[in-house]
Amino acid sequence: MSNADLKLIDMDPKDPFDFYSAKYNQQLVAGYSKNTPDGALRTYMPDFNDLKR
Repeated sequence: MSNADLKLIDMDPKDPFDFYSAKYNQQLVAGYSKNTPDGALRTYMPDFNDLKR
């Protein structure tokens, strides 16, 4: 995708964002997304280590 305006946002900014690209979908469904009026997408995700296994 070109010219995409996507931002992944750590739901817990008190620690470094633990993002696991191979299993990003688990983080994606545990969080939530918002579309902005200008067409951007903001995705709020928990740290991978915070997910229940």
